[in-house]
Amino acid sequence: MAKNHVLDNALKQITNAAKAGERQVCLHPAPKVLVRFVELMQKNGYIRGFEEVENTQGGELVVQLNGRLDKCSVDKPVINVRLAELEEVADKLVARLPTHRVVRVVLTTSAGIITEVDAHEKHVSGKIIGYFY
Repeated sequence: MAKNHVLDNALKQITNAAKAGERQVCLHPAPKVLVRFVELMQKNGYIRGFEEVENTQGGELVVQLNGRLDKCSVDKPVINVRLAELEEVADKLVARLPTHRVVRVVLTTSAGIITEVDAHEKHVSGKIIGYFY
C-alpha cells in the first residue's frame, strides 16, 4: 500500500477491518491527526476504544471496533468552508454518500479537529478533512 496519505490509508484499514467483522485493527504510523480523528469516532460511539503504542517508527494505534462503524474516509479534495456555508456543504457531502444513517463530518479548525456539530457550537469554520458513519 502506498503511503501517499497516511490518514486516508489508516481510515481505509479501519473500514476494511469493520467490513470483515474484525474486533481490532493495528495502524502504523499514528500521526496526531489520526489520533484525534479516532478520538472523535470513540466520542460518538463508533468504536469501543483505542490504545497508542509508542515506538521509534512513528507510533502505532490499536483500535477496538464495536461493529457500529460502516465507513470512515478522507474527503478529497479538502474543502475550505465558512461557518455560514458549513451546513450546506456538509449536506452536499452527505447527499453523495449511500447511507441513511447519521454521518459525522470532521473538520480541522482553529479550535482543533472537531465534528460539524462541535463547529456550530463553537462558531468556528475550517476545512473538511473526512467523515464517518
